[in-house]
Amino acid sequence: MVKPNHSKRYREIAKKRESKKHYSLNEAWQFLQENNLEKSTNIKAAFSLVWNEKKQPLRKDLLLPYSVQKPQKIAIIGEDLPSPLQNKEEIQLISVAELSQKIKQKKISWGFQILLAHSSQQEKIKPLAKVLGPKKMFPNNKNGTLTEDLVAAVAAIHKGKTEIKTDKHGNIHTLIGKTSFSLEELSENYRSLYKIVMSLKPTNWKGDYLQNITLSTVMGPGIKILT
Repeated sequence: MVKPNHSKRYREIAKKRESKKHYSLNEAWQFLQENNLEKSTNIKAAFSLVWNEKKQPLRKDLLLPYSVQKPQKIAIIGEDLPSPLQNKEEIQLISVAELSQKIKQKKISWGFQILLAHSSQQEKIKPLAKVLGPKKMFPNNKNGTLTEDLVAAVAAIHKGKTEIKTDKHGNIHTLIGKTSFSLEELSENYRSLYKIVMSLKPTNWKGDYLQNITLSTVMGPGIKILT
């Protein structure tokens, strides 16, 4: 739905789409690429699911064939780094004491986007859970940030590993590519994402699961696609 507060550019693009049409994948990619003035803009996918269990979101790690994510700075809790990770500019070592000090100082800028810890640090970092948990930075087993293999965890992050999960409305939103990607790259990313989203369907689920899928540039109108 086009709203009065949408930008002029948004409204102009919205006029070009067929609102009741479900586009094929190639038609969708071409529409998004042709109606983007930037050299490269992120494309996002929205999966609308029949899922209303707000307290039990569906979630899973996502690693697309062609990474969309920007390189992220990583901090690892501990006293030393595994040798393959030493002298890496994008990786910093931080002790529990240093991290506690940052929290006490209420640091706005952490200097990193992802915090990892080896499983051996689990007991030491427990007191930080109340502060780091709400910031979604507390290392845990579910998303692989608390791990036995730090080298593998860092490699996965560098390849663009992220997590997808349903929001309170039962929708999954995630970046799927860029307008500068080829049709083949975009389609391969889509197929990978689609497979993972469908794998989240509980085995005992009855009735409809997937309502619709929408693709859009980050600031542009969505277009529905054939499923």
